[in-house]
Amino acid sequence: ALDRQRLRRENLRLQTIAQMFEYSQALNSTLDLPALYYVIRDVVTRELGAIGVGIWCARGHELTLVYEHALPDGLCAGASDLARQCHQTGTLACAGVDSVSGATTATFLLGAPLQVRNESIGALVAVQGATMPPAAEEMLGLIANQAAPAIRNAQQYTTIRELDRIKSEFIGIASHELRTPLSLVLGYSSLLRNRVQGRDREALQQVIDGARRMSDIIDDLINLRRAEAGEIRLMLAPTDLWSLLRNAVAELEALAIARQVTLRLDVPQQPLWVAIDAEKVALTIANLVDNATKFNDPGGVVRVTGATEQQRDGAYAVIEVQDTGWGIEYEHQLRIFDRFYQAAPSATRPRNGLGVGLSLSRTFVELHGGRIEVQSQPGQGSVFRVRLPIRSVDHVQQKDA
Repeated sequence: ALDRQRLRRENLRLQTIAQMFEYSQALNSTLDLPALYYVIRDVVTRELGAIGVGIWCARGHELTLVYEHALPDGLCAGASDLARQCHQTGTLACAGVDSVSGATTATFLLGAPLQVRNESIGALVAVQGATMPPAAEEMLGLIANQAAPAIRNAQQYTTIRELDRIKSEFIGIASHELRTPLSLVLGYSSLLRNRVQGRDREALQQVIDGARRMSDIIDDLINLRRAEAGEIRLMLAPTDLWSLLRNAVAELEALAIARQVTLRLDVPQQPLWVAIDAEKVALTIANLVDNATKFNDPGGVVRVTGATEQQRDGAYAVIEVQDTGWGIEYEHQLRIFDRFYQAAPSATRPRNGLGVGLSLSRTFVELHGGRIEVQSQPGQGSVFRVRLPIRSVDHVQQKDA
């Protein structure tokens, strides 16, 4: 007899675990809040045979009905009271409703708190008919335990998406509004610089340099917004990659000298004709070389190399930007290509930026079907490696972001 009781308890425990796993799979299948409410409704009606479902979520000090399915008008007040009770006490609850007007088919209200790490975020209420499965309250509690973190995750995801939309909209508006006055600053400053000498000319040159840096930042923001919206289109054309690399590095030679960093280039003399968007690849190289000279010490070295390699999926052009600079901690390497991510706080970072250059570089490289990666150790410099597939323009179709 004891063995049979033990077996029944074990079977019940296994059934409970299997039910929890099934509920978890169903309830974590979406981050869309309305879709999640439908999933919760389906699980409750299937497992409990419920004829109505209500979901309440806490918003500040208020408990708000966010979803209801077939909840009779005569039960709304009673269901809300039961939801409030579960939310406040953190316990399961049951109430009879035989006498409620307009609810002739309903017999019970079952309620369960929605809790995440002992914090109540709302309540789940099921309207039961004349028949109710055994241990219905416990079953509703199991469903609520799985539904609560799914609801919290979906709420946070919805909030993040809205903030991301607002941020992208702000970037678009701000970038557009800044371009015109910045063009005027650059134009008039350049005109005046050509008419003055001495310190006045040096001061105007600083204004022009600052305006150009701001213009580069605006261009990065515009490109980032376009990338997020899927509006970046590659304009592929046959290009000598090694010649492009030489030109890109030559344009940054003066900047490297100003930062007291030696810039070296090692690429084959034989042209390498590939189908690429030359402007976007040049921007990628410029971002990498600029960072390598920026996060370096006076007397440091930046070495840019180009080569080809054969892999299982085809031939690749490999561009490496190696520096003797400060290096990057491993935990930062995992996120360094994320939008707006920077390895040091702005208050302590000696040379400021927005943290979008590497994100854009990755976007441009991946649009070409390539890869970008980093190897680094603090105090020993970094190596950024770009692999671009070697394809002729005849075999590559233009791609959208």
